[in-house]
Amino acid sequence: MVNDVSNSNKGNKIVDYLILFLLAIPPILERWEPTHQLYLIFNFLKILFGIVVLFHSINYKKDSFCWAYILFIISTLISTVINHGDIRAYGQFVVSTLIVVFWTQYYITDMEKLKHIYIYFSVLSACDFLSMLLWPEGILYDDLYRLPIWLLGTSNYAVPFLICSASISLLFLIEFKRKSAIIGFITSTVAIYMGTAATGKMAISVIVLFCVFIMIYRGKFVKIPSSLMLIGYMFIFFIICIAQNFHQFDFLVEGILNKDMTMSGRTEIWIMAIDRIFSKPVLGYGIQPMEQMEVLVGHSHCHDFYLNTGVQSGILGLSFWLASLFIGFKRLGSIPSNIASIIRISIFALMVTFLTESYNYRYMGPLFILLSFANKSSEIVEFKDI
Repeated sequence: MVNDVSNSNKGNKIVDYLILFLLAIPPILERWEPTHQLYLIFNFLKILFGIVVLFHSINYKKDSFCWAYILFIISTLISTVINHGDIRAYGQFVVSTLIVVFWTQYYITDMEKLKHIYIYFSVLSACDFLSMLLWPEGILYDDLYRLPIWLLGTSNYAVPFLICSASISLLFLIEFKRKSAIIGFITSTVAIYMGTAATGKMAISVIVLFCVFIMIYRGKFVKIPSSLMLIGYMFIFFIICIAQNFHQFDFLVEGILNKDMTMSGRTEIWIMAIDRIFSKPVLGYGIQPMEQMEVLVGHSHCHDFYLNTGVQSGILGLSFWLASLFIGFKRLGSIPSNIASIIRISIFALMVTFLTESYNYRYMGPLFILLSFANKSSEIVEFKDI
């Protein structure tokens, strides 16, 4: 009988890690020729898993957090159909966004489940860090953009995975007193600093600074006001998007961020994207193939998540997406615990990286896991007390 229970637990762990793998597949599998077909199979399994999740998600039909996502998905579908967009890409987009949200709603039910997420992302970040040490020039090389590729892709696209790993490690280190979590936090942080993603470095610096505050207060509750985060976010936005027009701020963009004054051509793309949003402000252009995006904004994406969402889903879709974010933040605000503060600061850090990158459906798993942490924050606090 004991052996049956033990085998059942092992089977559940294997299923848990397989599901986590499907939700956050290491991007190198798509680029590396021997595993490219395997990557396609994994994505097919993800779609099948998504159908099962959607079937179970009916239990959460009264959850405003989930409904905000449903409305976001529906508005994007309408926009895609009206503008004769890429329906297949839309399907992948749905699987990698809505599915993660609903899955985490009924998956995070106890401390054991939370631990599986922590272990998976810790291993992922450690392997990416080791790949950067062993292959400084990259396991592969992107000839088009002239960037090295490691386990989690280029340094820019590894940022969501690494920030998610650092955040969960910090959660386990500070609130659940798991000392081994320091390894996951350090490897994730160092891996970001070793890369070239400027906003990734700014984002992880925010988390490190928060960690220093926690150390100063010796683990006492440190509340980060939403107003302070908004001011910080606008300051970073000013540096990235506005200061490039004034030569007095050259030292910030060229010196600290190590970018040219157009942010590697991003500002030119942003101007075109804003024009497109104004031309179709309500529903946008829908999910379009890369070739069509290059016609619309001069690149395969807008290099800014918010502008990219505005172009694809219009102001209506972007509003629904931001609504789910605000719902999560509101629920965090009612919890007097560092758990809420850690989740809040981690989502804020990811929002910073979205100023210069528009991560597509392949890289959204980590973000939606953190957002679902926000929605389930009261339950996570209870795990600590058990």
